[in-house]
Amino acid sequence: MQEPDNSAKTGGGTEENELGSFVTFRLNRISAKLGAQARRFLLQIGGISLSQYRVIVMIGQLGTTSFTEIVQRTSLDRGTTSRTISGLIDQGLIVAHGDERDQRSQNLALTDRGQHIYQEIWPKMQARQRFLLSRLEPTELAALHSALDKLEIAADAKEFGE
Repeated sequence: MQEPDNSAKTGGGTEENELGSFVTFRLNRISAKLGAQARRFLLQIGGISLSQYRVIVMIGQLGTTSFTEIVQRTSLDRGTTSRTISGLIDQGLIVAHGDERDQRSQNLALTDRGQHIYQEIWPKMQARQRFLLSRLEPTELAALHSALDKLEIAADAKEFGE
């Protein structure tokens, strides 16, 4: 297992003033690497993009659901999600039906082809998740989840200061 190199300093400043020591910078960098890894993997095993995967999995997990529900649960950009859903409809992987309760909304469901892709890819992505988490000791994983929970709450704050 390769350990991250946290020793590099630029500009001769103190560590607390270095961008690489900012938790937001590190989380973004890790997210970008994991996203690139997932995109390569998904294209290889299923021929779909990461945003398509996220929508397919949300519908696969929830059953029939709405655009709004997908956006809320994934925190994906509304425009990207809308384009992704349109593409999945065009590819015959999902269908949209009008919502009887809300004429402005549509219910989204997987087609048989979409269900097949979901059933093929989901176990492989679960295996990837297990691989990633296997790099952590149980106490590290618990600490990570705790820290992420706290950071997510802090990210919802409207104000912050010294």
